Amino acid sequence: MVIGAWAKKTIHVSPEETLLLDLSKSEDELLSAMHSKTRYNIRLAQKKGVLVRELRREERERAWRLFEETAARDKFRLHSRARYEDWLDRFAGARLVGAFYGGELLAVNLMVDAFRVRTYLHGASSSAHRDVMAPYALHWHEITEAKKAGFAAYDFWGISEENPAWKGITRFKLGFGMERVRYPGTFDFCKSYWAYKMYTILRALWRKV
Repeated sequence: MVIGAWAKKTIHVSPEETLLLDLSKSEDELLSAMHSKTRYNIRLAQKKGVLVRELRREERERAWRLFEETAARDKFRLHSRARYEDWLDRFAGARLVGAFYGGELLAVNLMVDAFRVRTYLHGASSSAHRDVMAPYALHWHEITEAKKAGFAAYDFWGISEENPAWKGITRFKLGFGMERVRYPGTFDFCKSYWAYKMYTILRALWRKV
């Protein structure tokens, strides 16, 4: 590492690779481009009667419990609840959208609308009633509603085929048949080699706590 140089982060703030769905296509074209299993699961969820709607403020607690359940099951670290609340309160385009079955919240997505792009930022799902395919209904609803509202694209916000921890979510996203887009990644500007070295060591230790 050179002093005054850019160092690539090992923990990315923004994804290096994402998937974009072109919403200028018809619904039939969007469906035909998907993996057959994804199409099947969307139709199955509709047949089962999965309902999708935006969550009310008083329902955020239910959503947070679902995020905690998902993080524990899939072994990933959550942002703090305060950070999620801050996003929802500060950004006009940020919404929590949920998929319900029999009145039970089975899946929730944090969506952000900006610059004619609807972005799926974070998601969670219940271990209950997985056979009704609630996450598929949730995404298809958001895709079709974004299309009706005149959005240009639907962004699935990050995939990684190299990271084993991302294998399942990457396979799920790829099923929707979107265009891959690569970005340079996230970098830190290092003014001091030793200060940055100490920072990376302490950060790694903190993440193990």
